This record gives sequence, structure tokens and C-alpha cells, in this order.
Amino acid sequence: MMKIEERPEKEEVLKEFERLSSSKTFLKQSTLVEFLRVLVKSALNRKNPTEHELGVKVFGKPDAWRPDREAVVRENTRRLRRFLKAYYQEEGLDDLVVIDLNGRGRKPRFSYNSKRHAVAELRRIVEEWDRLFPQMLSRFSGRIVAMLEHLIEENPSYSPAYTTLAEVLITYTMCDDPIGFPVAISIRKAQEAIDKSLTLNDKFWKSHLIAGALYCCRFEWAKAEKAFQRASNLDSERTRRHFWYRSYLLALGKIQEESSCEYLAERTRSKSDELYLNAIHALKLYIMRDFNQARWHLVFGAMSWDWIPDIRAYQMGADLIADSWLVNVLMACICLGETGPGGGLHYGARGSWESHVEAFYGIEVLCLMNLKASWEHCKEQAERALKWVKKREGQREMHGSVSLALSYVGLERMDDAIGQLRKACEDGNPLMVFLHLWPIFDPLREHAGFKALISDMRLPASVETWATDLRLHSYELIESQRQRKEYDRQQRQEELDLD
Repeated sequence: MMKIEERPEKEEVLKEFERLSSSKTFLKQSTLVEFLRVLVKSALNRKNPTEHELGVKVFGKPDAWRPDREAVVRENTRRLRRFLKAYYQEEGLDDLVVIDLNGRGRKPRFSYNSKRHAVAELRRIVEEWDRLFPQMLSRFSGRIVAMLEHLIEENPSYSPAYTTLAEVLITYTMCDDPIGFPVAISIRKAQEAIDKSLTLNDKFWKSHLIAGALYCCRFEWAKAEKAFQRASNLDSERTRRHFWYRSYLLALGKIQEESSCEYLAERTRSKSDELYLNAIHALKLYIMRDFNQARWHLVFGAMSWDWIPDIRAYQMGADLIADSWLVNVLMACICLGETGPGGGLHYGARGSWESHVEAFYGIEVLCLMNLKASWEHCKEQAERALKWVKKREGQREMHGSVSLALSYVGLERMDDAIGQLRKACEDGNPLMVFLHLWPIFDPLREHAGFKALISDMRLPASVETWATDLRLHSYELIESQRQRKEYDRQQRQEELDLD
């Protein structure tokens, strides 16, 4: 039995025309838009205007105009066909309805996107990824990847599915889960997925953006810039709002441009974006070494969150008010930057525990080992942490290089720490994009091995100078704050002595 082809309703066609006519592709093609409007409405009303009628009505020809002497309608029909093809390769890739001009005729054809089921399934997967990402349980992250791989298997020519898989892989890889997402393997899979996506369709903006992020992981800055520029040419607004593009700008010290992207993200944010924008801004401030402002943005952002895991702590005014393990980890880093080694133990421990994959446990080890000398009740915990690290040294393939490096910094095993960071760089760990900026690795700055690592990043000389100036300014500010606190303490003591 012949299968009856499903056709879109009139309202769906008109809605698609409105979307198409306001697109970037047709932005400066008002005549073609009007031409398509007449063709679409005529087809919906079961009419077939003649070439003469179109010439007069659309292209302003006089009533005496003869189509056989001027091919304006035929030429614009060919142009319209090219523009429609370009639109559905880029902006309209995921549109539910497709309007096209098949063959040599002028009668438009209305159909559903052949991949509309894949489009709907991908949107569902992305929504689930956004919802489950803060929990980072392997049963969730693994399921997201499995669903994307199944979608690709069922729809091998649907390029956005490959792009999303690459984005998911690089994002989870950044989150220090070496068992579920070993860096070298995950980055290789992400590269294979993005290569396939670009082969299928090189006009999808996000494919070029994720390609740029992968170039950054290999410190190929010129190629990254080219890929990001291609993404921006295809969709400037979404490219500029995206985390990975903003990370690239920050890594290369393009602060003014990054700030304009941040403003755009704030201005166009959705309700789902709101939860993370303050955290992303806090990450930027931390990397820029403005620790006080970074802490404030985390706390301020958490005030509007719907769910707080420790409501009693929140009501008592505690700073730990986050519904994401990543936020707790970031707060631990900020505390270390503010107060030096030892701060942030509570946040680091909680963040690692809430990740359910012991993500960034090295921060907790770093804090414990530095507190060992000053806090009596931390000595026993620090000794347990030492044994814990030694145990993991025998299982390095099951533990992230970044966490081991942080642990070694706490143990003052600097050569071992640098060895782990070198492995992270060679594997393409996305966190290494900021290696020249991370405040948490400051104890390694003067080590020859660390300087060699920074040299291998092949950063422009201006970026290294900027990063150095940033650190020096931060050190001066911290010393100034320390002196101010000491002065205030002495003043209070003098007042007590007088009393």
C-alpha cells in the first residue's frame, strides 16, 4: 500500500514563511521576500499566477510588459531557489516546515522537514542535559551520551546531533570525570564528531564554534580564531553568547570584547540561562583575580535559585548557597585566592562529594595539607588525605591529571604536579586553556618546568605580558588588604589596651 505523504497545515506554512522572511539570509532581499509571499499565498489558495502577473505585481512592470523579452521573473525564480537552499542549510536547518521550489516551475512545495523527528528528539536530549548537568552522576551523563549516539545511529546524516555530541563530550571532559570521560579518548571522540558534522554541513554555526574550542584545547590559536570567525559570520549573536567563545576571548586577554559578549548574554538571557550566568561571570572574575567580586556574584546568583541543598545554612547566612557542585568547587578556589592556602575546605569537600565522581578532589587535598600545620583538628584528616593520594597514584588511569596535580601541589611535590599538568595539556584537557591564568597554580609559577609548559602553549607575547601584569596587580592588592587587616587589628588591640 502506498504511504500517504503527510503535509503541513496552512497555519504552519504561514508561520514558516514569517520565520524565513525575518531571517538573516533574507534580511536584505525584500523583493525576493515579496516574490515568495505572492507564490506562497497563491499556492495556499490553489492559484497559479502567470509570469506576466508576477512581473507586474512583484517587479513593478507596466501592463504592456512582455515576459518573452525580459526574463526578470525567471531570473528571480532561480535566485529565490538559491536563497531558499542557503536558508535551509543554515538558519532553517531545524525548522519544522520546509518551503522549496522544485524543478523549473514557480509553484512552491510545502513539506515537513525530513528530519523533524530527529530535531524534536535532539531538543529533548538537550533539555535533559541542561536539567541534569549540575548533578554529574555517571548514570545521567552516560545516558545523555548514549541517547545522542543512538540518535546519530538512527539519523546518520543529521549534522546537529554530531555537533551536540561533541559539545557534550568536551563539556563533561572539563568536569574532571576521568572514569566516565577520560580526557584523551573523549576529546578524540569530540573531534571525530565535529569533523563528521562539518562534512555533512559546513554552514551550521555551532559546528564551527565547537571546532574552535577543540583547537583551543590544542593551543592552535590561529585555527581557533578562524573557526570562531566562521561561526560568528553564520550567527554572530549566538556565537558571542556561547561559553566556549567567551572562554577563548578570556584566555587571549581580549577582555573588552568578552565584556561585550557578556553584556549580550545578560540582555538576551532566558530563565534557564539565569541560573548560570552569575557563575560564569564569577569564573571570569576569579581568573581575573578579582576574588571579592567573584564571591559576591556567586552568592548574589544563588539568592534567586529555586533549590538550595542546605536551607538551614542559607538562613543562618552561610556562604554555601548553591545547587551545583561546580559552584561549590569554584567557591573553594575563590577562598584559596582570597586567603591563601587553607581556605575553602568546606566548599571543596562538598563540591567533590556532590559531583558523585570525586571531581576536583585535589582542591580538598590542597586545603587539608595546608591546614595541617595550623589547625590541630585537621591533622588527622590531612594524614588520611595523604594516604588517599598515595592509593590513587597506583590507579592514575582512574583519576584526573588536574586533581592529581592539585594534590601534589598540596604535598609540595612540584615536579610531579607539573608532570600531571603536562599530561593534561597533551591529552587536550579544556581546563588547560587557562593554565597561564589559573590562580590556584600560582605556587608553580617560578618552576622551570611550569614556565616550559606555558611556553608550549604558544601564546602571543602580549598575552603573556598581560597575564604577568594581572598577577602582579593581584599580589599587590592582596598584600595591601593584608596590611589593612593587620592595621585594623592593631588599632582594635590598642583600643582594648587603653580600656
